[in-house]
Amino acid sequence: MIVATLAIFMAQRLHANGAGQRGAGGAVPTAARSPAPSPSRPLGCSASFAVASAWPTGFQANVTVRSNGSAAISGWTVTWTFPSDQTVMQLWNGRYAQTKTAVRVESEGWNGSPPAADSTTFGFVGSGPAPTAVQSLTCTVSVVSRSPSPSMSPSRT
Repeated sequence: MIVATLAIFMAQRLHANGAGQRGAGGAVPTAARSPAPSPSRPLGCSASFAVASAWPTGFQANVTVRSNGSAAISGWTVTWTFPSDQTVMQLWNGRYAQTKTAVRVESEGWNGSPPAADSTTFGFVGSGPAPTAVQSLTCTVSVVSRSPSPSMSPSRT
């Protein structure tokens, strides 16, 4: 009985490994390999700027922050430079600082963590002529969120 069980086990192992099988021409077939995993998208964020409306002395603009990659982000910072004498007068959905033409906006707690491949928006009212575009528009991530592994979950007693 033990010998029969061992023989079945060995036959299954040989079959699973492809050993002992020969194809046409006596070649030993190789096991099919899974395709290499596709590389995950780079982590980070991107930003886009759009003027929503303009009037002779000012404008209103929106900036969309998109989470890139396959993981959610936690916190972002968007920076840009105005092309001339524009000034942020009031901004919502972020905290900003401006030095001359350079602007820096940081996320708030409620909009700083867009899920992977999702987005959030902040807007502002500016003074001066409405720019058709801003210079050096960049987005950087504060922290990349990772799901805790099951082994790291707290145990329940």
